[in-house]
Amino acid sequence: MYKKLIMSVAALGLSTGVVLADGYESSGYEAGGYEAANAGAKGDYFFGQIDYSINIKTDVTSESAPASVAQGSAYTGGMIDEFDSSWGVGIGYRYANNVAAVVRYEEASTSSDPALRFVDVNGSALTRTVTDSGDTDITNIMLEAAYFVPYSEKVEFFVLGGLGRAEIETQDLSVNIAGLGSYRVGCGEQETSTSYRLGAGATYAMTRAAGFYAGVTYTNYGDLAAKETDDNQNCSTRSGSQDVDIESQDVRIGYYINF
Repeated sequence: MYKKLIMSVAALGLSTGVVLADGYESSGYEAGGYEAANAGAKGDYFFGQIDYSINIKTDVTSESAPASVAQGSAYTGGMIDEFDSSWGVGIGYRYANNVAAVVRYEEASTSSDPALRFVDVNGSALTRTVTDSGDTDITNIMLEAAYFVPYSEKVEFFVLGGLGRAEIETQDLSVNIAGLGSYRVGCGEQETSTSYRLGAGATYAMTRAAGFYAGVTYTNYGDLAAKETDDNQNCSTRSGSQDVDIESQDVRIGYYINF
């Protein structure tokens, strides 16, 4: 908790696909202030980036219920609790009009809740303690576009948007059922969904070719899927129980280099 808070405050606010400019060396400052220092930034150039994300909020919409877990009940949550930390790398190109395009590869994972939750036909809450469940792994390939607003010799602000494809992989899920002990109720499955992102933040140039960026992002990764099990705990049909609109709000900090 405290680690997340400290890193979130230190980060200022988002990252993902952004780079500052070329041309931030001391000789530039001495030669004539902001315009001279940023002369190199007005051209076109490639850049690379790497960043780390700290989740601050996770939202998931739950739908339906596996019949093998709670006949006639409605699933209300538990497959996804919250996102763990994640990371990403990217390569992009910045144009002279302060617009940049970035292709990113990202990996993230979510933890499951300690219990699956349901509401029965009478509206009463029902839970099943989770005894075994691996993380839900997400691999995301995204194209982002960012627009920069210069502020000073070393600082720029930016806004960004992104569109991509996320592969979401769930693991087998077992719960505790009275009289049966640990009982496998779901099998892992893969789902490929459209992902999208919005964000804003700032960059800080340490040298003419490298610096840091930070900010906040909102990302929707899409939906996850699982398979039901039969009475013998064997994997069977695709489950009607799923979490949709998996949303993550994150603080990110990253490093870039121009080339």
